[in-house]
Amino acid sequence: MTASGPQAPSHGSDSISLWQAVGRDTLIRIGLLFSLLSASVVALLIEADLFDRFYTFSRAHEDWELDEIVLALVGGMVAMGLSALVLAYHLARRISDQIAQRLAAERRLAEGRKLRSMGALLGGVSHSISNHLQPIMTLSALVQDDLAADSDQARDLQRIRQAADGACQILRRVLNFSHQDHGLSDTCRLTEALRSAVELAVTAIPSSIRLDLEIGDMPGHVALAAIDAEVIILNLVSNAIDAFGGRAGTIRIACGDAGPGTWARLTVADSGPGIPAELQERIFEPFFTTKAVGQGTGLGLSEVYGLVTRAGGHLDLRSAAGEGTEVVIYLPVVDSGVPQSQSPGKGEP
Repeated sequence: MTASGPQAPSHGSDSISLWQAVGRDTLIRIGLLFSLLSASVVALLIEADLFDRFYTFSRAHEDWELDEIVLALVGGMVAMGLSALVLAYHLARRISDQIAQRLAAERRLAEGRKLRSMGALLGGVSHSISNHLQPIMTLSALVQDDLAADSDQARDLQRIRQAADGACQILRRVLNFSHQDHGLSDTCRLTEALRSAVELAVTAIPSSIRLDLEIGDMPGHVALAAIDAEVIILNLVSNAIDAFGGRAGTIRIACGDAGPGTWARLTVADSGPGIPAELQERIFEPFFTTKAVGQGTGLGLSEVYGLVTRAGGHLDLRSAAGEGTEVVIYLPVVDSGVPQSQSPGKGEP
């Protein structure tokens, strides 16, 4: 590791004492084990008639008490050897765990530096992209004014303007992705955000994939801005489309009450190949992706997780290989700007 590489967090002295590496309880257990082994070895020597042989030989040197000395020495040496093996095993395992923890800390520090570097670049990138989006919005509005309001072209231009406006809002919010204090100033009706997101999503869903939409009766607002709700839905739908890999299937989007007037539930499910169990713990991590280089950034699902948790909600992932994937999101319903406190719990129907 070079000097410029990530440094692990310090926990006092870098040296690891035997007491720290193995632990007090382990050393106490090893001491008790040593005593037990010593007694066991002596018992085995006696059981094997070695005591009689030592006794016969020691009669010529009775003042030495050679039988007792030899038995004690042999028993102690065998017990010490076994105890040393146990101690070495515990020591090696503890040191291995500490090395793994330090390597994990270094990886987290490296990812943190990567995120901070990206944040420094996003300001300029956002400004440049916004400048390129403005002509799209302006020219779309001018052309739309010359068309009949009920024409297909006018509706398509409205979708273009809506997508461009949403992109501008995303650019303004993406810099706040890592902020912890999101607040409750932004709220929306989840059903309206869902319909708006679906209008954009259908343009990207191939004909081989069927979209089922289930919108339940949900009169309240959720503690999430409309554009953030749309980002969540579009990211989940995009991942579901990618999961099919060109094969036919079904995507189901549903929303409704998870608890009467207290929690809203948003579900995005697909009939794709599912997610292996060993990957399910990592799919919401920043930069984690199973796609080939250049085909994904690994930020879509981490953005979903960040938006949901900052809104006071939580996610429930249900997936198995060959059985599809279902992501269930619970969001607090806002009543006069204050979300209800009772949680529905993960997996509650």
